[in-house]
Amino acid sequence: YTTTWYDASQATCYPMAARNAVNLYEVDTYVRLTTVGANLGPTRRGRAGDSVEMTALYLDVDDRTGVHKHDAAELPPDIETGLSTLLAGGLPEPSLVISSGGGCYPIWLLSTPITDVAEMKEISDAWHLAAESIFRASGFHLDKVSDLSRMLRVPGTLNAKDPTDLRLATIRKPPSNPAVRF
Repeated sequence: YTTTWYDASQATCYPMAARNAVNLYEVDTYVRLTTVGANLGPTRRGRAGDSVEMTALYLDVDDRTGVHKHDAAELPPDIETGLSTLLAGGLPEPSLVISSGGGCYPIWLLSTPITDVAEMKEISDAWHLAAESIFRASGFHLDKVSDLSRMLRVPGTLNAKDPTDLRLATIRKPPSNPAVRF
């Protein structure tokens, strides 16, 4: 893999930079949701301790339509079931939802970025533990993805876990304007 780094001082350019960096329908392209303080080179995504700012909470909800490590019977049958399970369990409606090509990434934007790494870890772990508990109570499995260096697929790129069945990552629920923040 190759990592492309963008300077935080150019934050207003992120949407265009992301669009320019990704060729439409490129395969397996990811973005990190916590910012990193330095360019770590073309082959590193950084560790949790390299995080500078967290602006969102997220989950990786696999469903039975994708290629996954877990038995399909342990997963929600579709994205709608996964999301409704989280809502019924008490989580708020996400700010936006990205279809990953085998499930989805519900994302909750934060009203204030978190800049303390220990606090980022604590909140992210607690969020994932709560969601995992909701899923487990419904008989579903949820991957633990609370590590701060987690990468998520970029909408407009292809999920190529199964090379014979390429799937497009898309924005399933765009953020409202202004986006709902927590």
